[in-house]
Amino acid sequence: MQKRMDSSEPAPAARLDAQQFDWALLRGFLAIYRAGSVAAAARSQQLQQPTLSRQLIELEAQLGTRLFERSRRGLHPTAAAEQILEHALQMEEAASRLSLRLSARREQLSGTVRLHTTQLLAGLLVPEVLPGLLAARPGLQIELICGDAPPDLLAREADIGLWVAEPPRPLDLVCRRLGEFQIQACASPAYLARHGEPKDLAELLAQQHRLVGPDKLPEMRRWFEQVAPELNRAHFVLRTDDKAALLQALKAGLGIGFAASYLVGPGTGLQRILPALPLPQLPLWLVTHREIVSNPLIRSCFDGLAEDLVRRL
Repeated sequence: MQKRMDSSEPAPAARLDAQQFDWALLRGFLAIYRAGSVAAAARSQQLQQPTLSRQLIELEAQLGTRLFERSRRGLHPTAAAEQILEHALQMEEAASRLSLRLSARREQLSGTVRLHTTQLLAGLLVPEVLPGLLAARPGLQIELICGDAPPDLLAREADIGLWVAEPPRPLDLVCRRLGEFQIQACASPAYLARHGEPKDLAELLAQQHRLVGPDKLPEMRRWFEQVAPELNRAHFVLRTDDKAALLQALKAGLGIGFAASYLVGPGTGLQRILPALPLPQLPLWLVTHREIVSNPLIRSCFDGLAEDLVRRL
């Protein structure tokens, strides 16, 4: 796109004075870069649009260059904007790290810890470990965040993650592998009373049995391909990657399926079958950020959760 020049083009800066440069303006620049418009960025920062517009004009004046080209579709970053983007991101991360370190100094063993995990773990495993964790830390409050997408730990979207999927491994994460869950074939007692219990894989695939299972879950798809290649979509009366829906369908007696070991057994409404099947294991990870783990409260919760969960696996 040809660059549009007008009378509002910032005058070239002779030399940028680091002592007089307003670093706070870079926060607005990042918001505009991410949102693609001043209006959207202002909403995300809870600012008035004219205020953010003035900050952008001031930043362009200090740098002596235009940072965004305006069009009907919004704002487009210039080459100068792309050059300063990496430096602005580094400053944002440094500010986040500083905030975490200062927070760690202020907080003792009381306050709120945000724990992120999946919906199933939040509903069926986490409640078993929270009583002991809270009893040992009277000033502790837990904020439980549920979802499959991992949060940004550095941005304090969560303090601790309890994840089944292996976490990404940048150097700034503290990851502890607690153990593994065995996937088990299972069904409700009501289903087995109606259709009988299969004795082997051949009987499982027989016409009288109905299967309930994942649609795209990678671990199970690999297992199907390796151990039961004859298994296809036609064998399943229900396919879903929503684990809560899958669990309820199994308990309702819809068919035979596969679930983690902590979901199967006495009191769960599901009975294990075919124990000889070589089903996969899923690891359980406890994760936090290395800057956050210096906080005494979060460190105490991280260690307490790890100790209790290891005993249960």
